[in-house]
Amino acid sequence: MRIDSDSKGVVDRINSASVNVPELGDIIKECRQLLRDNPTYVIGFAKETNQWCNGITYELARVSSCLPS
Repeated sequence: MRIDSDSKGVVDRINSASVNVPELGDIIKECRQLLRDNPTYVIGFAKETNQWCNGITYELARVSSCLPS
């Protein structure tokens, strides 16, 4: 299974051997462990993911403004 992220920095940190961001260290380690435990999982950077998500967010905001409050 491929996991795509729109954060190249996070993907690079997960895929690298070291962690240079102490605040994210535990999260990065957990992500790496998840990938080791599930060898069919891979994580990659996908710029299109960000554009797609932004489009969905825009449409949800647009539609929700038409709903009664």
